[in-house]
Amino acid sequence: MTDKKDRTFRIGMYAGFFLALTSLGVAIHETLTITHLLREGKRADAVIVDIDSGYKRGKKAVLQFTTQAGETVTARSLFQMHLIRNHRGDEVTVLYDPSDPKTATIDLGLWIWQEPAFLYFGFVFLVALSFAMLGLKSKIFTKLRNQAENRGESPADDCVNPNFKV
Repeated sequence: MTDKKDRTFRIGMYAGFFLALTSLGVAIHETLTITHLLREGKRADAVIVDIDSGYKRGKKAVLQFTTQAGETVTARSLFQMHLIRNHRGDEVTVLYDPSDPKTATIDLGLWIWQEPAFLYFGFVFLVALSFAMLGLKSKIFTKLRNQAENRGESPADDCVNPNFKV
C-alpha cells in the first residue's frame, strides 16, 4: 500500500473517530439539558411568533410565553424542528427553566428526544465506520503481505512500490 493510501486511511479513521466523539459530546450535552428541563423546568402556554432559519437551513421556533412569575418572555427554542414542523401563530406548550426563562423549548413529549437520538445514532454509525476502515486496512495489508511472500519478495517491497496496485 502506498504512503498516500495509508495516509488517506489514517485521515479517514481519525476524522471518523473525531466526528463520532463530537457527536457524542453534543448528544450528552443535549441529554443533560433536556433532563434538567424535565426535572426542574416549568410548562407554559406559548405562541410561535417567528420561525428562525439558522445554520444550514435549520429551523428553530421563536416562542412567546408568560412565566409563572408573570414575566412575558420571547425566546428562541433550544432545539431545531426536525420531524415535527410548527408554523408561525401555532399555540404550543413550552418547557422553560424558571431560573433562566430564555432557556426554553417546545414540549413535544417523547419527541423532545429526537435530536439527541439522531446524534447518538450518528456516534454509533461513525464508530462502526471507523472500525470497518481499520479492518479493511488490515485485510489489504494481509493481502499485500501474502502476495509478496508468494512471489518470494519481502512484504515491505510492495508497501513502498508506487507501481503496485491492490
